[in-house]
Parts: sequence; C-alpha cells; structure tokens
Amino acid sequence: MSWTAQERWVWERICQGHIADLNEYDGLTHVLDPTQPACWPQSRILRASFLCCILLDKHYSCAIPRQGVRIKGAWWQDEINGAHCLIAHELWLHACYFEQPVHFEYVKIKGTLSFEGSSFVEKLSLGNGTIDGDLVFDRCTMSMPLDMMHLHVRGLLWAGSAGCFASISLRGSRLDRGLTLSGITIYGMVDLEQAQIGGNVFVEQSEVLSSLSLSRATIHGNLSLKKTVIVHAVHLHSLEVQGGLFLRSGLRCELLDLRNAHCGGSVTIQGERIAGGINLAGAEIDGSLFIGGGLSCHSMNLSGATVGQSLTLVDVQGTEKVTMTAVQVVGSLILGAHVRLGAVDLVDAHVGGPVLFIDVEICGTVNMKAIHVGGSLNLYENDRFGSVNLDQAQVQGRLAIVGATFSQTLSMDGIQANGGVFIGEGTQFNQVSLFQH
Repeated sequence: MSWTAQERWVWERICQGHIADLNEYDGLTHVLDPTQPACWPQSRILRASFLCCILLDKHYSCAIPRQGVRIKGAWWQDEINGAHCLIAHELWLHACYFEQPVHFEYVKIKGTLSFEGSSFVEKLSLGNGTIDGDLVFDRCTMSMPLDMMHLHVRGLLWAGSAGCFASISLRGSRLDRGLTLSGITIYGMVDLEQAQIGGNVFVEQSEVLSSLSLSRATIHGNLSLKKTVIVHAVHLHSLEVQGGLFLRSGLRCELLDLRNAHCGGSVTIQGERIAGGINLAGAEIDGSLFIGGGLSCHSMNLSGATVGQSLTLVDVQGTEKVTMTAVQVVGSLILGAHVRLGAVDLVDAHVGGPVLFIDVEICGTVNMKAIHVGGSLNLYENDRFGSVNLDQAQVQGRLAIVGATFSQTLSMDGIQANGGVFIGEGTQFNQVSLFQH
C-alpha cells in the first residue's frame, strides 16, 4: 500500500523505538485535545489500513522493536477492525481521536494495550479478547458503551484521571492483577457480574450515574469503594471476596445489596448515605463487620448472616429498623456511640461473646426474644429504649441494666441468665414483666 507522509514518519519513529507523537510531527509544543477535533489538521490522519499493515503483515511486524507500536495524537477517520487478530507487540494509541468503531473482539495482544487520553465517538469492543499485559483507559472519553465481556487481561485494568464513559461491561471477564477505577464518571452501568478478579478492586473518587454490579463475581484480593457516588444500587449479591470489603469515606448510593455474599476478611461499611438501605441477609463474613461512621440509611437487614469475629454498629443515624433475626456472631455484638434507630430485631440471634448497648436511642422495640448470648448482656447509662423483649433469652454471663431508660415495657419472661440479673442505680422503668416458667 502507498503510505502518506505522516504514516511514513510514524513508521520511522516506531522502528527507532520511539513514541510517534504527531504533535511533534506538526511542530506543536502542546498536545491537541482529542475531545475537540474540529481544529485538528489533516496531517493527523492515519488510516486503519496502515495500522493493520504494520501490526499484522509479517514484513513490517518483524521490524517492530520490543517497545512495540506507540502512537500519539492520531486522527483515525475510518473503522479499525482487529477482530480475531494476533498482535505480537504492545500497542499504545494515546491522545487519539477515533471517529468510527474500533473492533478488537477475540483479539490476542502480546503485551499492554493502552488508549490513554483518547476520545471515541463510536463503540470500542474488546469482548472475548486476551491481553497479556495491562489494559489502560486513563483520561479516556467514550460516548458509546465500552464492551469488554469475557475479556481476559493478564495484567491490571486501569481507568482514571477524569475519564468519562457511557457504560462499562466486564461481565464474565478475567482480570488477573486487579481493577482500578479512579476519578472517572460513568453515565450508565458498570457491569462486573460473574467476573474473576485475581487482585484488588478499587473504585475511588468516581461517579456512577446508574448502578455498579459485582453479583456472583470472585475477587481474590480486597474490594474498596471510597469517596464514590453511585446514584442507584451497588449489587454485590453472592459476591465472593477472599480479602476484605471496604465501603467507606463518603460512599453514597441508593441501595447496597450484599445478600449471600462471602467475605474472607472483614467488612467495613462507613458511607455517608445509603438512602434505600443495606441488605446483608445470608452473608458470610469470616472477619469482623463494622457499620457506622456517620452513616445514614433507611434500613438494615442482616437476617441469617454469619460474622466470624465482632459485629459493631457505631454512629448510625435515621435507620427505621435493623433486622438481625437468626444472625450468628462468633465474637461480640456492640451497638453504641450515637446510634439512633427506630427498632432492632435480634430474635433467635446467637452471639458467642458479650452484647453491649452503649449510648443508643431506639424509640421502638428491641426484640431479643430467644437470643443466645455466650457472654454478658449489658444495657448501660445513656441508653434509651421504647420497649425491650428478652423473653426466653439465654445469657451465659450476667444481664446488667445500669442507668438505662425504658419508656415502655421491659419483658424478661422465661429469661435464663447464668451470671444473674443486675439492675443498677439510675435505671428507669415504665413497666417490667419477669415471669419464670
């Protein structure tokens, strides 16, 4: 094929092991913005046929040095089709403007693939591909969905630095070294359902205007959501995390769904606002569970959840009900420090260590009927309750009520407290029921 002057220059730079920067070719001291292509000169145009020629024609690909193909500031006017191709080199297409679709379905790339700083008008497809190195979308702008379903990345997948995406689909993909989404805006959904991720997943300082889903995914490291706004739901249903799960520092979303998830480490939920509630029903947490830090949410459901260490709720506001029916906690259960709730359900809960209420206000009912407590059960000064139901409760240690206030009934019918029942000074009752069967 006959090459243009700029294509010959790009090829020469590649063969020398340098970055073929078309800003340099034009004699510019600054990088042209690929999101504002109206002012770009014709000298920026490279053809898809040129790219395919140097990557796939053995006469040219054998001459590419170990640095691979690195092109910056190119204007691609025609459709790029690398589907089902084997690319034997690293490929960097930085600060480029892609006017037509880019097809890399089923592609195999023997190195890193980087689109850093590039802008895409039409769809980029990488579904079912294999990338032996990293996959980089730093500072990218994509107005159409990014399709990476069933993609295998043997390195790290990175998207950051004020990038903008229509949506991201990684459903069923394998990311051997992890995923980082940092400082980006995603106007649609982030779909990671059934993904297999070998390292950590970090979603930080980002905004997702739809939902984030990791349902039925497996993460071999940690999952961290930090300073991130997700307008709708965070779906973590049946997620498997072998490390820790950290949802904190300004996380905001409508719903957090962790039903039947399994976490090999500890779980921290320390968001700013989860408007619709938190669902941990049936979750298995091998470490501790901490919920609080100024969190505001409508409701919490921990029914049937298992916690391998301690369960702590601290500084939780505006929650109408916390449901912990049949929850199992190996260590201690602590509700304290500025907890303001409507009601708490601990019916048939099993707690291996002590249960402590410290500086809590629960205006409705605390239902602990048939609770099993391996340590002591303590209701302290500054605790304020509506009614408390301890009927048929089994406490291996002592039941201590010191300085707490009950505006309605305290019922302890059939309670078994092996360490005895101690009611201390300052405790205020409206009505007490203590009937032993």
